[in-house]
Amino acid sequence: MKFILLVSTLLISILLAGCAGSAARISNQSVEEVYKQNVAGKSLETLCGAVTKIKAKRYSVSNNVFNKANEATDMGFRDYGTTRDYCDDPAAYHYTKTWSLEEYKIDGLLIVVETKRKPPQACHSGNIHRITLQGKIGPDSSFAIEKLVNDATPCSDIEGNVVKHVEVQLESNGGLINDGYLLGRTLKKYSATTIVKNDKVCASSCAVAFLGGEKRIVEDNGTVLFHAPYYNRLNALGKSDPNCAVEGSVLNDMQSYFTEMTNTDISKRLFERTMWYCSADNGWTVTGGNAAKLYGIATE
Repeated sequence: MKFILLVSTLLISILLAGCAGSAARISNQSVEEVYKQNVAGKSLETLCGAVTKIKAKRYSVSNNVFNKANEATDMGFRDYGTTRDYCDDPAAYHYTKTWSLEEYKIDGLLIVVETKRKPPQACHSGNIHRITLQGKIGPDSSFAIEKLVNDATPCSDIEGNVVKHVEVQLESNGGLINDGYLLGRTLKKYSATTIVKNDKVCASSCAVAFLGGEKRIVEDNGTVLFHAPYYNRLNALGKSDPNCAVEGSVLNDMQSYFTEMTNTDISKRLFERTMWYCSADNGWTVTGGNAAKLYGIATE
């Protein structure tokens, strides 16, 4: 549209002057063509102006022209992830679309914290929080996530019930097993939702930590990987040569943790499959939400 200019020149001239040539032009165009020529790239405010003018001239043009103008306008609103309802309350739209972003870079670890405000009818108090952890699971990751999740006030209703817990997206090849336990227990303490996104990998102690989520989500192409605990050593070539001859107490700790995070049946199967693999490079790999739910690794 140049819907303040072009709707003024096309539609309004069509509407008011009955310009047959212009009317024919729109009538012969597809909705996509009308959108590309007149709507694409226009601001939300311009689109709202177009909606007003289209409504005002409803009975001055053919249904064909009217419907195409409306459909093309709606495509413009969809570009912004909204609808023409935006025009009734622009402030609410910008309120819900506003994300703040903070990054923490710690010795090769990247943690991104995103906070999204919600209107009072959705969150009486608190906000929507999403934390992404990328890098090695170690003392820094455990400490930072504990601090950040503790400081995040979750979205709650008027009675103080949490509507949406903090989401923690995990992308890591692992680290120290005890730090995985600590991180998982922290996530469980705060009822966090853990997520492995599409095409991302959460392996080793990351997979262990993932189990701490009250809700656990593995997207369709997300991957979790488990392997047996081991002592790391280097061979004569300087390459990693895992030693899985660990004490029984280490294995008991892992099995107890699995049971604490899931249940006896899931824990038994998970521990059995995990112990098949003693490797720094591979392990028991589960990809996608369906497979992860089948084994109780994911909850939804």
